Amino acid sequence: MTKAVWLASVSLGFAMAAQPALAQSADATSGQGTGLQEIVVTAQKRAENLQSVPIAISAVPAAALAEAGIRTTQDLAESVAGLNVTRTTEATVFTLRGVGTQGGSTGQDSAVATFVDGVYIPSMAGATFALNNIERIEVLKGPQGTLYGRNATGGAVNVITKTPQQDFSMDASLGYGNLQTMEGNLYATGGLAHGVAADIAVYYRNQDKGFGFNKIINQDVNKSRDIVVRSKLLFELGPDTKLTLAGDYARTSGSFAIAYRPVPTSQLINGTGYAAFTAAGNGYYDSQSEFLPRIDTQMYGGSAKLEHHMGDFSLTNIVAYRGSKGFQRVDVDATALKIVDAPLFNQEKQWTEELQLAYDHGPIKAIAGLFYMDATSQYNPFQIVGAAIGSAPGPDRLVIYSAQKTKSYAGFGQVTWEFAQDTNLTVGGRYTSDQRKLHATQAVAIEPDPTALCTQFCDEKAGFLIPLGTIDQAKTFNKATWRLALDHKFSSDLMVYASYSRGFKSGVFNLTSPGDAPAKPETLDAGEIGFKSTIMNRIRFNAAGFYYKYKNIQAFQVNGASTTLTNAASAKIYGVDFDFLAELGAGFSLSGSGAYLHHRYGDFPVATVSFLSQPAGAPSYDNLIPGAGFISGVGNYVFPGCSGAANAGKFYCSATGNKLVNTPDFTFNMGLNNKLTLAGGELATNVNWSYNSGFFWAVDNRVKQPKFSLFNAQMTWTAPDGHFNIRGFVRNLTDKKYLLSLNENGSGDEGVPAAGRTFGGSIGFHF
Repeated sequence: MTKAVWLASVSLGFAMAAQPALAQSADATSGQGTGLQEIVVTAQKRAENLQSVPIAISAVPAAALAEAGIRTTQDLAESVAGLNVTRTTEATVFTLRGVGTQGGSTGQDSAVATFVDGVYIPSMAGATFALNNIERIEVLKGPQGTLYGRNATGGAVNVITKTPQQDFSMDASLGYGNLQTMEGNLYATGGLAHGVAADIAVYYRNQDKGFGFNKIINQDVNKSRDIVVRSKLLFELGPDTKLTLAGDYARTSGSFAIAYRPVPTSQLINGTGYAAFTAAGNGYYDSQSEFLPRIDTQMYGGSAKLEHHMGDFSLTNIVAYRGSKGFQRVDVDATALKIVDAPLFNQEKQWTEELQLAYDHGPIKAIAGLFYMDATSQYNPFQIVGAAIGSAPGPDRLVIYSAQKTKSYAGFGQVTWEFAQDTNLTVGGRYTSDQRKLHATQAVAIEPDPTALCTQFCDEKAGFLIPLGTIDQAKTFNKATWRLALDHKFSSDLMVYASYSRGFKSGVFNLTSPGDAPAKPETLDAGEIGFKSTIMNRIRFNAAGFYYKYKNIQAFQVNGASTTLTNAASAKIYGVDFDFLAELGAGFSLSGSGAYLHHRYGDFPVATVSFLSQPAGAPSYDNLIPGAGFISGVGNYVFPGCSGAANAGKFYCSATGNKLVNTPDFTFNMGLNNKLTLAGGELATNVNWSYNSGFFWAVDNRVKQPKFSLFNAQMTWTAPDGHFNIRGFVRNLTDKKYLLSLNENGSGDEGVPAAGRTFGGSIGFHF
């Protein structure tokens, strides 16, 4: 029996075993509650009931987002099992069912594509935003190579925002929390004229006091400020035609997710490590850099969506522009010395055009389309500064100006045919051509000086430049992807499906090391079998088993301030995931999801990994490679099958058989909600628990994020007339300490803490 067949058998067996238990729970509380509400999704670019779509989807409506206190895309992992969310400086890194992008540099694409109202978000930094006017979020699991195309190897995160309404309404809230945090939220919509409606959404949050402190510069660290503004303008041009114009602007700044500190495995480049860091009185959220690490990122864009219905046909055209620009300054060496600092200026811009023609009549549902993208990603410039390069008055920084231009063309189509009663066959395909061009100049520079040194080679960001050379590369990546699916409805409450699909992630240049050859495209072949069930309109239970063959994985290894980009040969991933919602009666509901993954790299003979030196007095580690240890008197970590000079900062090792990065074996979450009448109004309570079994940060499987659980809770009382509410909340109730990101490199391991416990309250108004 093959693994895929075995996995399918296990998933179906699990379903049959699970359903009676769930049904019993429903019977025990029958007669109370109002039953399940239908969830409409657009995963196949048409509106459908979630339970009818032959794709594993976690759909989180706006009400569920609010109840669980999910504020940003960073929080999604707490409600979607199998999704792990980490950060690399300003970039949000989604890893779904073991498939993700390890790095987060400008020009790198996420293997889990993000879309907002059908517009592709190319920047990984652009995937970091607040969820302030959301109608729902759909997380599509598995390769979406047909309707979503390039860079959707692992799946897609679809964010659907609210649609403007003719009737006026407004929701506003103002809150305050610990760490001197102010938060405000506003959404308003209404008609401007007959057939014309608009809305505006504004979100502001300012955490004025940091989680940690830097004694070197006497400033708070790990704090942030965010502002998001979104607006839509809807024109009803006729009974069958509408035009939606949308625009948005967001800015995030601060030192959160960028204030690196030593971790227990650290032996930093200045000879100190974790023990010395803690002995100096530093806490978990503190840092020791000689300057204040900082992120300041602006994201903006606009789109025009024209929809026209012509009987059985409908035509949709979406043209959009996305842009982002930012500044980061990272202390890569995580010490108080100026050894390896990385100030950089990055910018991305993109035009996209997508034309869709859909058909829906009788047993046939079909869609065909064309997609075009013109994008530029660039560092302007990327810099490595400090003693690792040199010292003033001579050159003390490496300066790289690099830009990757991409033109992507694609044609796609998908047909669903009901060839027998309640039985559908879906066939889809897409062909993508990505044309990439890289242009870069490299130089060394002397500290910026407004005096006579500033000639034609002077840059106000980098100083007096001494050119080292120019690099030009170009490469075209062509790939066909497809999807086959068969589904059958045994009843209105049970649908079973099986699918086979292929996705790909485009080849890419490394803008931090422009002389490197481009990475090859990733491909992922996926087999999946699953079911979607509803029991007595009180319980919704969906599950899927899957088997992946993952090839040419793009692997990133941090080396100082830059990254090395290589292709791991292969990996195999298989597992099961499920989600459920149960209306228990008496105002109670229970929701949750879980995922189990088995994941290993296949043939990966040459992986770049960093060495580990053991600092004096450091604690013992229980998460290292079994059977390995430290070389007495030398301090280098022993890697089986590795070669490299002692203390050279890195080795070249086999990672064959290692676990994939950023991928927990098991994740689970559960939320309990209750609504009851209190003082004439409604009191809504939510308690949410999420569990992560832990994961490795790099391909060498040397340093692991240990398992952790997060508890969140909130309580909201709404006045009888519905115009006023009071809310109290707490996130990370137990103040669990875990990492948001970690870098293994030759300058020493360093990590960024995730947020600790936060709590507060708000008042809200609805009209």
